[in-house]
Amino acid sequence: MLAMPGKYKVSLSITIKAETRELAGPVEFNCVVLNNSSLPPTDRGAITAFHKKVSDITRVMQGTEQYAEGLFKRSKDIVQALNASPAATPVLLKKAQDVSMQLDSILNKKFNRRSNKPSDEENPPAPVTLNSRLGKIAWSTWGNTTAPTQTQQDAYAILMDEFPPVYQLVKKLGEENIPALEKELERIGAPVTPGRLPDWK
Repeated sequence: MLAMPGKYKVSLSITIKAETRELAGPVEFNCVVLNNSSLPPTDRGAITAFHKKVSDITRVMQGTEQYAEGLFKRSKDIVQALNASPAATPVLLKKAQDVSMQLDSILNKKFNRRSNKPSDEENPPAPVTLNSRLGKIAWSTWGNTTAPTQTQQDAYAILMDEFPPVYQLVKKLGEENIPALEKELERIGAPVTPGRLPDWK
């Protein structure tokens, strides 16, 4: 993100183990805008605020996707453990498969497409993925010194409408469904799955 014009301070320090020592500064300096904008903005604060919003949703979306990938691997491990357990019931196996399929759909339909064909331009009227929409916003705004366009703001508004339900579903699967399945694995004495500590009495 580009800094707002104004006065700033810079200092230099070194940290060795648990000890931090100041080496120089703080030195004050003025941050000024280069006079090289084709479309100079009227409100630089609005640009910074929009960049901050894009940065925030990028952090949360990327973290959610990584978390969902971890859950998907756990769900596949659960299905495999159930297939190897004589005590597993068809109902329990179906529950695990349903969770795994939901996560697969989240990763390969909501966040991304399974294939890069057709291209993004040819993909509509199929839904635009979350990562594709976010990528276009970030690519067109990062380092930009002009005000965000209406198209960029509209795209951000769509993300704010489409992403929260996906986030809530991933959260529910991770905090409720997967732990419940792992508890059932332990109850029936299924093979241990990665990240699950077996009960020892």
